[in-house]
Amino acid sequence: MIEADWTWWLAPEQRGKKVHAFGLKAETPYLEAACKHTVLRSRIEENPGKQLWCLPCLIAVGEQIPEDHHRHGDAS
Repeated sequence: MIEADWTWWLAPEQRGKKVHAFGLKAETPYLEAACKHTVLRSRIEENPGKQLWCLPCLIAVGEQIPEDHHRHGDAS
């Protein structure tokens, strides 16, 4: 079952950083994004804006994109 409450955060990847959808309720050191990308909790950060969004996360939970795009990512 897909998590209902997603938070869009900037996370490192092999080729830079992208905005991923994370369920931050988990009490684990690692978080799994909607696209199954796993990141150490301490490595995620708020998106300063104008960053690339993870396409698989957008497809999985795109209807839950925040209206405040600058704070949590910029889908434009």
